[in-house]
Amino acid sequence: MKIIYVHHGNRKRTPDNKLCDKLSSIGKKDANLFAKLLTKIPTKNSIKAIYSAPSNRCQLTANIINKHIKVPVILDSRLDEFGMVKDETYSEMLNRTACVIDEITNKFEDTDSVICVSSGINVSAFICRSFNLAINEDIPKIGIPSLSPLIFEIKKGKTKKCKLKPKD
Repeated sequence: MKIIYVHHGNRKRTPDNKLCDKLSSIGKKDANLFAKLLTKIPTKNSIKAIYSAPSNRCQLTANIINKHIKVPVILDSRLDEFGMVKDETYSEMLNRTACVIDEITNKFEDTDSVICVSSGINVSAFICRSFNLAINEDIPKIGIPSLSPLIFEIKKGKTKKCKLKPKD
């Protein structure tokens, strides 16, 4: 199957120049442009769902995209960015993201596509799954620009198992 990974739209800044959890006007414009481009690709009918981190900026990006393709939007906190879960290590974040990828891969057919909207740093887990790499602290912290889609082809049962420890 294809997972289209999308880093959420560009964020607004507060008056003191800090990033906030809302999309800037550029972020909204780019999300609309991305969605319009999606409607032009031959495989647009194979897109079955949009998975999104629950942060406002990810949900807004997912909802703007969905105005054009009209599929279920599924919020999943395991797509949250690094630093959102207290005392979580980088490899734990990668593992929780990998578990979502495994779930998606097993839920949909190999001919289906799903969009995942998350923060830039989560892309490392998608890279690990696509290349069947073990997840550990040595995986580089990679980021990508807002609304730069990366398409990963992942087959059912072809990835290393995710290891998610239950939290106390």
